[in-house]
This record gives sequence, structure tokens and C-alpha cells, in this order.
Amino acid sequence: MHPLALLLLGLRLAGAGFKICAFNAHGFGEAKSGDTWVMGALILVRCDIAAVQEVRDVKGDAMQALLRELNRYDPSHSYAQLGSRRLGRGTYKEQIVFLYRADLVTVTDWYQFGEAGDFARGPFAARFHVPSTAIKDFVLLSHHVSPRDAPHEIDQLHQVCQELSQRWGTQNMMVLGDLNAGGAYVPHNAWGSIRLRWDPRFHWLIGDGVNTTVRARTHCATTGTRVAWGDQHGDVGGLAPPIAGRTGGAESPWQRLSVNLWGKGVGVGERLPLSTLQSPTLGLLWHWCRLEGRGKLRDSSPLTPSLPPRIVVQGDELLRAVVPGSAKPYNFARSLGLSEEEALQVSDHYPVEVNLYLAGQAPREL
Repeated sequence: MHPLALLLLGLRLAGAGFKICAFNAHGFGEAKSGDTWVMGALILVRCDIAAVQEVRDVKGDAMQALLRELNRYDPSHSYAQLGSRRLGRGTYKEQIVFLYRADLVTVTDWYQFGEAGDFARGPFAARFHVPSTAIKDFVLLSHHVSPRDAPHEIDQLHQVCQELSQRWGTQNMMVLGDLNAGGAYVPHNAWGSIRLRWDPRFHWLIGDGVNTTVRARTHCATTGTRVAWGDQHGDVGGLAPPIAGRTGGAESPWQRLSVNLWGKGVGVGERLPLSTLQSPTLGLLWHWCRLEGRGKLRDSSPLTPSLPPRIVVQGDELLRAVVPGSAKPYNFARSLGLSEEEALQVSDHYPVEVNLYLAGQAPREL
């Protein structure tokens, strides 16, 4: 069904280093179809270690099926898993699962944090020994941040890293996963109090403006979001009509309105601060569109922001082992030739990935 895609993926892996991935699988479990397991295998077969989040697999059957697909598609390696306990304070539970190539990777220890106080779902950490990499030993800490308390949980991950450093005697640590680190969940003025962000020992490898959402009409990265209004034909973009005394721009009753809430500044079609998400600005603009009959709300980005997974590295030694420019999202829809609808059956987010230098390769100078 996908031999050409697998061949292309294999070619991309050649000489790429040791690949670490994080993937929010969006409710992965028995409810997902067999085709979804196949697609999941096609995505994760690229990774030497993958932190898979939002696994809702009570019996474990879905993860076993995914492992079978991985081992079938890539018989040159032997895949294994290490799963957290089921996480969550209420009836909703999910897991974090590390999938890894057991012929290359050894899990030397792991630790599960609890959910008392700081976290709605406890972070999960594992220590890995990989002799084929330039750094050999490192810790991966994966956490699916609750959007209801994102600034506090992201900040507390700083303390978690310090506890793990003391427990295992290493600074070589990577935080990865869906941190919900942006949009309306983390206001711009909250970043100054988030230690994981401003402590110079931590390096954020995925840029603030990078989008990893599958939905083409939704984009909200770490520092802002965008929303578009469409004309009567459903088109988006064009010049902004006059509003609040502004002149020019409107050419017809159905002239299109495009509002960009990204960065600094004010005004329609200009750059607005993130605080407008929690101010009357959007409401006034929508009220104007409704009264004037000149547009309709096309994209609900402020209400359903797409918040990308992140990769954060602690310590200069691990940072030197990272291949420059390798930290990025993997657009599996484009690589596997999927429509948006087909891709959404797998997940609403693309995975993020980063490569480590192999042993014998020269680590970069900082």
C-alpha cells in the first residue's frame, strides 16, 4: 500500500543521525482504525526514539498492533516500548509511551511523577543509553501540559528537570511533547515568570512561529494566533475594509477582511498584540462584520488554537550533540500524500523531531 513512501522515508533517514521524535497521537487507542495504525507506523518508523502522547489504550492492544506494524515495515530493527501509567486526575486518562529501537537503545531507568498539586497529568521520564550517538547517555522528559494551567505546568517542568538531574546525576536532558506553549493558553506577559523559558541552561529548539497543526486554516504558535474572515464565497484574504474612522480599502460590500493577531501594533490588517485575544477587539471586529454584512467568521483560531509540540534541551553538552537545523516538525500529510481529512484521522498535530550526532561525528561548537 505504501512501499514508495517507505522507500522515500528510508532514503531520508540515511546519514541523518540519531532521530528523536515527539508525537501527540490524538487519542490513539482501539477506536482508531487499522489504517491509522499503519499510518502511525509509517510516521514513527523514521524515529530511533519516539515519545508518543495522548495514548488512550486501556487494554494495550493498539500499541501492540503499532509495534507489530513497526517491526513489519522495518525488519532491520527491533522495536520496543516503555509506557507510563495511565495519567489524569479524573475519569479521563491517557498515557505517554516511548517507542524505541531496542537493538540500538537501552533504557537504564525511568521515573513517573505524580499528579498532586502541580500537574493534571504527571510527567514521565526515561534515561537512555545509546552508544551509537556522540553523547551516549541522556534523559527524555515527556509531558502533555494541561491547557487550563499551562503557564504553571511549564514553569514547574523546570523544577522537575532539577529533581531528575539530582536523581540521575546528569544535565543531559531533553523536554519534549505537547506543552500547549502558546496561543490563549500562555499569554505573552506570562513568559517572564516561566523558568523553563528564561533560564539560560535551557534551549528551545523549535521556533516560536513554527506551526505543527494539520488543519490548514488554523495556526497559533507560541507567541500569537491568527484569524481570518471570508467573503460570501468563502475566500480569505484581501484588503481590510474601513473601520472606526479608517479610510480606504473597501471596494465592494463583500470586500474581504483579514485580521492578523501576531506580534505588536494595532489596527485592521496590521499586527496586534496577543492581549487582544482577551480584549473586546475581536468582538468589535466581528460585531462590525455582522452589522455591515460584509463578512463571516471563517476560522475559529482564537477559540481552538493549534499549539505546537516543543523540544527543549538542558545543558551545553547535549546541545552540542544536536545536529544544527534538525529540530523541526515532520509534515506527514505532504510526505505520505494524504489529504487533510485523511491526516486528521491520524492526528491533528504533526510530530516534531531532532537529530543527534552519531559517534565519531564532530559535535558543534557553541
